[in-house]
Amino acid sequence: MKTNLLRTICLLLALFLCFGLFAACEKEKEEEKKTESVASTTSEKETPPQEELLDSVLVQPDAGAPYTLLTAVQGNSLVIMVPDGNTTALQVAENTNVSQFLTYVVAKDGYAICVWDGAGNQVIDLAAIITDGSRFEVINELNNQVEVTMNIRVVKQEVISSTVEQQETINQYNSQVQQGNSNVVKPPVTSNGGGSSQGGSGSSNGGTSSSGGSGTTTPVVKTTITLGTIWYDQYNGTDGIAKTWQSTLKNMETKQGIKTNFTRLDASSAVDTIVKEVMAGNASADIFDVSLAMCRNIARKKAAANIYDSKTLNKSAFACGATESVTFSGKAYGITFASKSVNPMGVLYNKKLLAKYAPETDIVNLYNQKKWTFDAFRALAKKCTIDTDGNGKSDIYGFTSNTNIIGMAITANAGGIALMKNGKVEATMCNAESVAALEWCKTLYKTDRSWQYRADIQASADCFSGGQAAMFVSYLAYFHTIAPKADFSIGFVLMPIGPAKTDYINSVYDAALYVVPKTKENRLDEIGNWLNGLTAVSSNLLNQQVSKLAQNGLDKTGQDIYKALVNNMSAEFSTGAFTSAVSSQVDSSVTSASKSPTKVMAAIKDQAQKECDDFYGPLY
Repeated sequence: MKTNLLRTICLLLALFLCFGLFAACEKEKEEEKKTESVASTTSEKETPPQEELLDSVLVQPDAGAPYTLLTAVQGNSLVIMVPDGNTTALQVAENTNVSQFLTYVVAKDGYAICVWDGAGNQVIDLAAIITDGSRFEVINELNNQVEVTMNIRVVKQEVISSTVEQQETINQYNSQVQQGNSNVVKPPVTSNGGGSSQGGSGSSNGGTSSSGGSGTTTPVVKTTITLGTIWYDQYNGTDGIAKTWQSTLKNMETKQGIKTNFTRLDASSAVDTIVKEVMAGNASADIFDVSLAMCRNIARKKAAANIYDSKTLNKSAFACGATESVTFSGKAYGITFASKSVNPMGVLYNKKLLAKYAPETDIVNLYNQKKWTFDAFRALAKKCTIDTDGNGKSDIYGFTSNTNIIGMAITANAGGIALMKNGKVEATMCNAESVAALEWCKTLYKTDRSWQYRADIQASADCFSGGQAAMFVSYLAYFHTIAPKADFSIGFVLMPIGPAKTDYINSVYDAALYVVPKTKENRLDEIGNWLNGLTAVSSNLLNQQVSKLAQNGLDKTGQDIYKALVNNMSAEFSTGAFTSAVSSQVDSSVTSASKSPTKVMAAIKDQAQKECDDFYGPLY
């Protein structure tokens, strides 16, 4: 279950959504009446005339407690403010007063809310989009017993931004209301579109007209943004992720007047296509959604605009390792949020084999105590390298991987294969820490023979799913092809800590980035508003990704590690920079018995740095 903080917030959100079903109760004073009956009698109770109706509830950070419950903000809406500054506003049921709210919504110790979407997937984050047909369960944490199950009917949903000035005004208003001042004027809630939301009063909100109190809207399109993407189906498909995007983009159109059109971009020719269009003074889209390597190559050809030139962009919402990895001299040639960083890497492990051959080793315990180190990994791999039939040849290996583990080991001990230092990219794979990581890999391969090497990573994944290796070291994305074939439970942790470091390091080797072509610099402010609107989807995307991992059988610890990993990835600059002449030498220093990592790195050091300088020179 979640921490008390998240549990409390989820309880408030889910229960308040349900006010469409049970906001008002019957006048009968039966104390044993269950929550389910409240939902069916909403229309039967009249609001006491002496008590003012509740307009909304605001949950916000407070010095005295993580989140404080306040009342009467604006526009018949429930506002949940989360730490990244985004808020979710949901209209409450009509004729709901403060007493009813305190009676039916306030959280109780020992209970938590689990919210599920209509497809039966668990929603585990505040920013998740809750739709009609969703349901919640009230769970007693002491015995995990489901006390109440209720369906949810959404009355209205909108996403808003909260500025410091707006928040101060809201705080002042709430304080006066709580002191009994009924003459205070309610402050407006500023939307992403710059208008004000009056909810039940029927005013416009960022180009959206509303019929007072009913929550119905008629979109008024102010501007249209065309997105060209190599992941077209991700936005226009039918799975959970596509529906998340569609809901967010529809909300932007309704509330901000920003409509999104799409064009399909061929990944094999995307860079050439975009560069040629820009050189011809045109572009088929206002913004492109491409991979990390593509973004860097578009920028190197002087075809990408500096997104930070947008006066409207909320830069802090996109502060992550992926954005940093395409930022040079303060200019961002691409931008994204954490949950669009793709292909995180780590170690999948076979719980059955570990229980059989290394029962005394608890990877999760080692990981949590930061004792999951190079030495711990090596010891575990050796224990699980087994000759089961006594023929002198190993049938089960400690781990399997292609050369992915080499780059991962360098990052774990040196911080990265190539890193930004003093404003320029340095080929850190040639320093002493990197050489030590290569020597460690060579020990696993040559001395211990615990590494079942496969040149083809899919062959390595098949080796793991077939039970021939205790661990699989590579991209977590392979979990989705491994899990359906495996007859064992799978766990996940990050690459172990190298001897030169004191914590885990996970770098961005790839990501999905938004790139604005140079020919659309005149639209940067409009594009900035569009990008700001997308941030509402970030947490929900992560939820969808975690849900998919859970459905395929990844345990709770692995899911939590994945979430932490995605939100804390660091910039890394090796992708696209090195030719095979250099990278193949790095790999062969490990896999070739006759080569020494120390000598190989010394021999290619100048060439590796020259390739970094040549690749990134146009971006400084």
